This record gives sequence, structure tokens and C-alpha cells, in this order.
Amino acid sequence: MGDGETLGYDKLLLATGARARVFPGMEGCLTLRSDRDAAAIHTRLTPGARIGIIGGGFIGLELAPTARNAGAEVTVIEAGPRLLGRAVPEEIAAVVSDRYAAEGVRLRTGTGVAAAYAQRITLQDGSVLDFDAVIAGVGALAARDSAGRGGGDRRRQWHRRGWTVSHL
Repeated sequence: MGDGETLGYDKLLLATGARARVFPGMEGCLTLRSDRDAAAIHTRLTPGARIGIIGGGFIGLELAPTARNAGAEVTVIEAGPRLLGRAVPEEIAAVVSDRYAAEGVRLRTGTGVAAAYAQRITLQDGSVLDFDAVIAGVGALAARDSAGRGGGDRRRQWHRRGWTVSHL
């Protein structure tokens, strides 16, 4: 603690947060993990804007109705055979798909992305789709930077950050 107090523990969990997953070839896409990311995305959600969303999981499907409500044209591209493939049963995914389609969201499932840029997506079949903005919502990775990466003396790394952890 700041005053030198020591707290004992049986087990320690360092919850370091997450960063947006971006696959190779998607580096130019917008992502959503922070309030800055949300602000950058929000400026692009205008009436008539063409928004491409890569990922038919929770992140992508949160963004789609927000963009539609702003008057944007939205296309969601999902590599898997259905939306929410790892999250919900097939019957629920079908209801979600029907609802999004009824709201005007274009859904392209079973469609892999070969490359994605700030305003263009190239699909694995060679098709090229142009957008005003492309958002990659393909998951998250643990943000391990604050806990230090492997190698070196982790106790020393953590101590420099204000943490002292013993018995690693």
C-alpha cells in the first residue's frame, strides 16, 4: 500500500483488463475497447454512412444497432456459419439474426475476411467491399503489459509500478 502496509493473501489475481483483438491485415480498422475508441466510432456514425463491422459476436452486434439508429447503412461480416456462434444456442442466434435483418442490418455469415483497412474489406472469395468506416469487433486479448511480460525479474517490474508482490 502507499504507506508501506502489507496485505497477506492465499491467492492473488491481477486483473489487467483487455485490449481489442486485431488479426493480421486488420490493423487499419477501428476497434472498441475504450471511451476514446467509442468517441472515434461515434463521429463516423452519421446518416447514410456505410459502416462495415467485422465480427458477429457481442461487440459487433452492439455496434450494429447503434450505427443503424444514427442512420448509417450497416453490414456485419461473420466468418462463422451464424451470429453469436460461440455464445448462444443456434435457436437464439436465429432470432437475433432475424431481428437485425428486419432492422436493416446486412448480415454476411460464413464469409471470411482476407484483409481489412480503414475503409475497405477484402473477403476471402476476392470480393471487395467499400465503407466509410470499418470496425473490427473480433474479440479481446488479455492486456498483460501492466503485469509485466515474461523474462526478467517480475517482482522488480511490479515494484516499479508501485506493487510489491512476494512468493511468485
